[in-house]
Amino acid sequence: MSPDRYSALTLPQPKTPEEERALVDAFRSGLEKLFRREDNWTFLRPLLITIEHCVRCQTCAEACHIFTGSGRQEIYRPTYRSEILRRLYFKYVQHRRWQGAVELDWKTVCTLAELAYRCNLCRRCAQTCPMGATTAWWRMSCASSSARKWASRLRNCTAPVRWCSFAPAPPPA
Repeated sequence: MSPDRYSALTLPQPKTPEEERALVDAFRSGLEKLFRREDNWTFLRPLLITIEHCVRCQTCAEACHIFTGSGRQEIYRPTYRSEILRRLYFKYVQHRRWQGAVELDWKTVCTLAELAYRCNLCRRCAQTCPMGATTAWWRMSCASSSARKWASRLRNCTAPVRWCSFAPAPPPA
């Protein structure tokens, strides 16, 4: 379920609706923890600045060498990646009505996981953003804490999970 032809991750496909629901619920739990001070105190403030205060001026897009190097493909735009997380945040964490809200299903989880690896953490976005937002914070959060949480829940699935060389290794069983 890669948004383009390239895949950084191989995530298992749920075999039953119950398995899919369990995986989506696990992601939702991780999403809620991502925005709780006691679970993510190190990244919470810059993450909230990015999620709540981005004005979508696209200054970060012009600074992003991955976006410009892709020929300005929309899925490589920094705000494309963060917009999915922003919509999930407002709908499922803040429980606010949000125009264009994204439904949380397995396809959305896979897409968000793949999009996290469309950023190499150079933080040019933060250097150019007039609001001080950076898409690198959510990428680091997704790649570190969420990946470990997903791995512990996905370990029970029958399909193999292949980790990228730059993805954090799952904790030992």
